[in-house]
Amino acid sequence: MLDLLCLSLVVYVEARGEPIDGQMLVAEVVINRTQADRYPDDVCGVVFEEDQFSGMDDLNVYQIITDPAWTTSMSVANDVLAGNGIGTTATHYHATHVDPYWSDHLTKLGQYGNHIFYREDL
Repeated sequence: MLDLLCLSLVVYVEARGEPIDGQMLVAEVVINRTQADRYPDDVCGVVFEEDQFSGMDDLNVYQIITDPAWTTSMSVANDVLAGNGIGTTATHYHATHVDPYWSDHLTKLGQYGNHIFYREDL
């Protein structure tokens, strides 16, 4: 249940305005990181790791749980946790309007909606 809550939060704050597939891709980045050696091995550890998901910095829980997009975020997170995602190997993403320093050091997988996805070759 805690994994579902943490994953739903990151989907909500990072991708609630994206199509469902875009939300799933963001959720799968978190799952992929739990399987990589250099990140925490649990969903909440990845989601709340310092300086990883900028949307997590300004949580307003009341706003989140009263927004209809919260229900969608929970559904997406539940699907991905159940293994019903898209199947991306992405470990990173960023919004199209930013150019983070780390993007040049990763393998670009493509863009979906307003996010560009990358894989870290570990």
